[in-house]
Amino acid sequence: MNQEQKYFEDSLEATLLVKPTKVSPSTINSFIETRSKWYMGKVAGVSAFVTSDYLQRGKGIENGLQCLLQGGSEQDAVEVAAKELWNFQDTIPQDQIDKLKDYEFYMPQYLKCAWEHYSRYHFFKLQAAQAVVEHQPDYCSFKLYGYVDFLYDRMWTDLKVLSRKPSGLTQGYSIQGAVYHLATNKPGIFTCLVRTNPKAGPQFNMYEEHLLKQPRPFEFWSNYLRMACIAMEGVYDCAQSGDVDNLIKHMSFPNLDAYYGDNEINEAFAFWSKL
Repeated sequence: MNQEQKYFEDSLEATLLVKPTKVSPSTINSFIETRSKWYMGKVAGVSAFVTSDYLQRGKGIENGLQCLLQGGSEQDAVEVAAKELWNFQDTIPQDQIDKLKDYEFYMPQYLKCAWEHYSRYHFFKLQAAQAVVEHQPDYCSFKLYGYVDFLYDRMWTDLKVLSRKPSGLTQGYSIQGAVYHLATNKPGIFTCLVRTNPKAGPQFNMYEEHLLKQPRPFEFWSNYLRMACIAMEGVYDCAQSGDVDNLIKHMSFPNLDAYYGDNEINEAFAFWSKL
């Protein structure tokens, strides 16, 4: 028995969680990017919930912007954002608390920049702020679902708060966008709020990344999403049945970000397409 087999056989002695009926893009990305952490938390059920300063920053700004779009005042929006910012402070490592204080100090500027940008979408009808969207694929038993920040009658847009100007959508955002596109059948835009810190003082800018205008086509990410979901379901099924060999196979699903060039990515992609 090799080391990997022993690890997974030992893990099967834990109290295994039931296979979920719904899976979010963040869970799929966790499976792809941090598989051991995903397995212990989502399958074996032995990891505690921990958030981070940057996740709370994003949630705070999203909630504040929603308040403004629904007619709230600037002060109301800042208070809503600050409340969400500190919502899970007990689960945030102590060394990140100072970052939360910094985000709270600059919250009015974050919200002002976001509000000015989102005003351009007013010619669309806002159907919902933080809309729950779902899609039932034919290749797995669980539904795909997510929370789109802003759903309009002809498009959706999701707010991301970043530390630098984007140079295209990351793998994680592309998968998230694929889920939203499949669930809404509408084109989407990731709006990226970036704060930089030159000597003259902090600057805030917004950038747009269109899901359907990326170097890799939507079909590529839709297919990668399909394979990831099949592998995830395989992990749950093999963990429940005790099939360690196939469990290892599904747990070796390729993270395309780990490859250096298109040739390696295409080889990995082609291999898993045949499974």
